[in-house]
Amino acid sequence: MKRLYLWLACLMMTGIMAQAGIAQQSTRSDGASQLTTPPAPSSDQNPAFSPDSTQLVFTRFENGYNDGPSTLYKLDVASGAIQQLIPARDSDNVNLPGSSWNALTQRIVFSSDREYAEEIWILDPVTAFAQRVTYHIDDQIHFFEPSFSPDGQWIVFEMWTEAGSSIWKVRADGSQMMQLTDGTFNDRQPNWSPTGERIVFQRDASGNDEDWDLYTMTPDGTDIQQVTATPSSDTDASWSPDGQWLVYSSDYGGLPTPSLFVIPAQGGTPLQITTDPTRYDGAPSWSPDGQWIAFESHLGEDDAPTEIWRIAAPRQQTNALPALEDVTNWLYLIDVNLDAETIAQIVASDYDMVVLDFIPSEANNTDYPMAEVITQLHNAPRPKLVIAYIDTGQAEDYRTYWQDGWGIGNPEWIVSADPDGWEGNYPVAYWYDEWRAIWLDDGGYLQTIVELGFDGVYLDWVEAYSDTAVVEFAESDGVNPVEEMIWWVQDIADYTRALRPDFIVIAQNAAELAEYDEYIEVIDAIAQEQVWFDGGADNDPPGDCPLPRT
Repeated sequence: MKRLYLWLACLMMTGIMAQAGIAQQSTRSDGASQLTTPPAPSSDQNPAFSPDSTQLVFTRFENGYNDGPSTLYKLDVASGAIQQLIPARDSDNVNLPGSSWNALTQRIVFSSDREYAEEIWILDPVTAFAQRVTYHIDDQIHFFEPSFSPDGQWIVFEMWTEAGSSIWKVRADGSQMMQLTDGTFNDRQPNWSPTGERIVFQRDASGNDEDWDLYTMTPDGTDIQQVTATPSSDTDASWSPDGQWLVYSSDYGGLPTPSLFVIPAQGGTPLQITTDPTRYDGAPSWSPDGQWIAFESHLGEDDAPTEIWRIAAPRQQTNALPALEDVTNWLYLIDVNLDAETIAQIVASDYDMVVLDFIPSEANNTDYPMAEVITQLHNAPRPKLVIAYIDTGQAEDYRTYWQDGWGIGNPEWIVSADPDGWEGNYPVAYWYDEWRAIWLDDGGYLQTIVELGFDGVYLDWVEAYSDTAVVEFAESDGVNPVEEMIWWVQDIADYTRALRPDFIVIAQNAAELAEYDEYIEVIDAIAQEQVWFDGGADNDPPGDCPLPRT
């Protein structure tokens, strides 16, 4: 791999380089990845993100699904480390997915029966100090499922009795408790919106405990608006960070097991997010950075113990990818295995485009979660085009196509060693069918790149046609290396755009090929290294594109 100083359309690129590794996780066909594996027969439930999106609080029921005693745990998403926050003490301590971890107070709200009746409590996750908020003496009344207002001053919760349930709120200091819904219907699981303007909850207006719909209301209990109204059970709703969407669990459309859906907060057409028909998915929470949705899941229809999973949040229309001509700041980062911290830094950056190595093509990294990383970058607060770096003019001995015994002259299209001394890189006769098949065959590299979600390819060593060894080999074969390279780039563009018409093709260097109209017609941009200087202190030889020419 080369560490390069590059230009795209004469705009300078800045880059970061890091050696990194990423934790491998169990991944489903819909892209969801498993975060916890509770010890049998425990059940991990109700994940809720920390304000910085790096941690999750969740409830672990020790004897199965909703079967206590239970208590709160904290998960570091990057490392997978799990820490118990408070002991169970033969009690049930349960958080609600969604807005249970407040950004301003840095406190977690939960319900607990550790002191007689089910009450609302607040926990400091650093000191593990728990403070009781509500007090009542009637053991037939239970206060459940609390969530914070954005300012941390109020808590909305469910009051449950044998007769039904209703929504209430109370100040975080325990004062000014007031009823928001009148108890005519069963109302449960209230979650305060990030804007503070509305509260979402689920209502069973039919009374059969099977046909739940979502509603929102103002914090004073007025202006109740129905969000879903289909013959399905819509439950466990929480908000997107911008307050425009709701994520929830539903068997919408007659699903055999509930999956996750998102819907505009004002109502509309549900969009299915998880799609594994063999699993129940519920209790979702949207990360404050907008990148992930965490949820509980188990195999089958019965109330089996669940694990905590996450899936990339959907990209909304307002969060569309930039067009290539709108890219003003981009990152070139290869020769690394991206770890979670580096990915998070890139996600939070202002880059419009990222060029990354096609990591699963490395023989020792075939299980790298490339699609998951691409999804994170697509769904970033500033969405990013993700371009796959590929070396089209050289073979590399660490790729999956490399076979034992290969070397210069074996096979014959491996022409020579890299002229600049890059170990393991070998210029090739790129017009040979065997080389082209690696990229163009069904199931080949290019098909995989498109299917993983890359937005384009970044072609290195296009200038192979000018390499001395390649030129001599082409002469012996009776071919024109310039023409062959133009045709090779055309074939790459044609193949990928047949799979995805808007696929981007960026060529590195070989700017002189711009004289050929047929070449310019198939590429979208040229990335030119050594624009002003050659990288050395003496600038000898001078750069390929000196400043006056720009």
